[in-house]
Amino acid sequence: MTHWINRLLSPLGVTLKKKSSLDALQAILWDAQQQNTTLVRQMEEQVQLNEQCQQRNTALTQRVEDVIRINSENLNETRAILGNLVRDQEQKNLHELEFAMFSRWQLMDRLEEVAPYPAREVCPLCGEALPNNLKEYRTECIFHGGRLVRYQCPYCDVIFGPEKMLNLSPYALGEEYKWHYSFCNEGASLEKELRAFHELKPRRDGCYLNYGAGRWSHTTEILRNEGWNVFDYEPYAAETGEAVIRDRQKLAKMKFDGIFSQDLMEHLRNPIDELRFMSSLLNPGGVMNHVTGCWEYMYEYTRFHLFFFLGRSREVLASRAGMHLVSYKQEILEGLMPYYSCLFSLPEGVHKNYHGEEAIQEGV
Repeated sequence: MTHWINRLLSPLGVTLKKKSSLDALQAILWDAQQQNTTLVRQMEEQVQLNEQCQQRNTALTQRVEDVIRINSENLNETRAILGNLVRDQEQKNLHELEFAMFSRWQLMDRLEEVAPYPAREVCPLCGEALPNNLKEYRTECIFHGGRLVRYQCPYCDVIFGPEKMLNLSPYALGEEYKWHYSFCNEGASLEKELRAFHELKPRRDGCYLNYGAGRWSHTTEILRNEGWNVFDYEPYAAETGEAVIRDRQKLAKMKFDGIFSQDLMEHLRNPIDELRFMSSLLNPGGVMNHVTGCWEYMYEYTRFHLFFFLGRSREVLASRAGMHLVSYKQEILEGLMPYYSCLFSLPEGVHKNYHGEEAIQEGV
């Protein structure tokens, strides 16, 4: 037996000399087998423990996911409730504002019936003495501004009014605009503004101004992205930046090769003074292009439109502002959109300073 075992152990270099050695080896093998059995049992117990932990983790993960889902559903429901509350409150505030505005102008109209505004003695545009029997235009303001009464000058054809807006102080008029724009924005004007700009025949090295750009216009942003040097002038602008000018005194120190506007001229209480100021911002050879439907009697249903420049009034406006009316264009764009524009320039050889005073251009 020992001989046979030694043959088996010879590759390992081990030789048994006595039976006692065989017994010792058997004992070692037995102990090793016992240890291996114990180790296997421990490993099986560990695997079972790991499976139990995995099951607990899976259950815990499911509970966490359920809590997250429930919280998410509750959060979405809360957001929806809050959103509805905010919308309801905004709608309520809007109705209250509209009612306050409606009531205010209803009261103003009744007061005017009792104590009418004094009749204008001279036309606010041409300065001619006005007769008593002026042609009258009546309508209602769709923005809760009550009755609108306007008059037409027989000498220059301009339609002006309503007097209740023309007689407001600058502060009160500004407050009217703030109230109005708190719930109402102007319609899209991008296509018209871009067209008005390009009709200036701009140069790449020129500097241009979108006068009265409005708080929602993206025209200047688009033009600047295309490489044009264009600025916005908007006193009521909410945003600030290098392309937005809010300060009139800062603007007065700048010069431009062209100025354009969309739906501006009809809002000006003193269009001659404003056009004269704009002309003072032009470099020699500069031009300005103003687009509005109120070059005719259009969009009369809002109290914010103070002038409608019909007939001879466009030439009168240009002349009294020290400008030259280059052209008046009437077009209907795609979608039946009216496009009426007046292109103005300085008289040849003349440029203007900040006060609108004429100076002869050197070398002319």
